[in-house]
Amino acid sequence: MNRGPLPYQSSALPGCATASWVLERILVYKFLEGEDMVTDYADLYERKFFIICFVGRFMDYEKLMIRSYEFWDLKLHHEQALLGRHLFWYKGEESDFFDIPGEAREELTRISKLTKGIVNEIFSPDKWNYVCAGNRTTHLHWHNIPRYNEPREFCGYTFHDVAPHTLILPNQKVDDELVLKVRDDIKKRL
Repeated sequence: MNRGPLPYQSSALPGCATASWVLERILVYKFLEGEDMVTDYADLYERKFFIICFVGRFMDYEKLMIRSYEFWDLKLHHEQALLGRHLFWYKGEESDFFDIPGEAREELTRISKLTKGIVNEIFSPDKWNYVCAGNRTTHLHWHNIPRYNEPREFCGYTFHDVAPHTLILPNQKVDDELVLKVRDDIKKRL
């Protein structure tokens, strides 16, 4: 089904949104019952059928699932320029971290430490950033972002963290097979 051009389409990158639009939000498309563009993860997550579009690439978001816990779903982040980047998606309704039950915070701490240890073992990041901003979606989620002072090699690719001592994230395209390989490497160690 042809749905026409993306909003704010870039002429330099046909089929891709302009950088300013991508920085503002990740475009999410759902192809179910003829519904058009949706820009909120929470609505789509509940239905468990959606595709994320970022810089002209589509990936089935459910393929990024690593493991589900009582309060959180652990997912690999679709952008793997920072190897091992992952997030925890809260299963409850609260949108503020300090409003969730203590058990949910304890579970996040426990599984975050476990996952951090696994990523440390596989990729040896030099430090970590932790982000719970809620800027692109208000549904509560938590990012664990490994940072690298030196390039890393993985599956024939070289990964460069362009500014490891800032919040600037690299924009390196990685194919879906490599993303799923990272997911599987983490998953098998849990």
